[in-house]
Amino acid sequence: MQRTYLVLSILLTVVQLSAQTHRAAGVEGRNPLCANLVGPKKIGGEMVYPVGNGVSAPSLVKGTKPIVPPDKASLKGTAIVCGIVARDGWIHNAGIDRALGNGLDQIALETVKQWEFRPAVRDGDPVAAPISLQVKFGN
Repeated sequence: MQRTYLVLSILLTVVQLSAQTHRAAGVEGRNPLCANLVGPKKIGGEMVYPVGNGVSAPSLVKGTKPIVPPDKASLKGTAIVCGIVARDGWIHNAGIDRALGNGLDQIALETVKQWEFRPAVRDGDPVAAPISLQVKFGN
């Protein structure tokens, strides 16, 4: 019984720590919405709905590859960007969830802000919803 309690306490602590904001590679804070939005919440003047329970996920319509300067062309990795796809189909409030550093995080943010999405849908109407995106660098 004590062992089960200890394991649950450790898991709860890990979940709480992972939900805290932090400064990652020069980008102020994380955008924890990808993992933590459990109900509708007003963000930036717009209601944001979690995906599921009658809310479809936003989907990518048009994306571009990141433009990497020659001095960073040999760098490899995958940055995770979390953002909100607004009703207009564009990313708002983007932040880094997995940082790479070396200037690649800013390139990843600039890249996804150029992507166009089909917004999430709730009861037949477009709504804002969080999305987690991978931006890959290198081969």
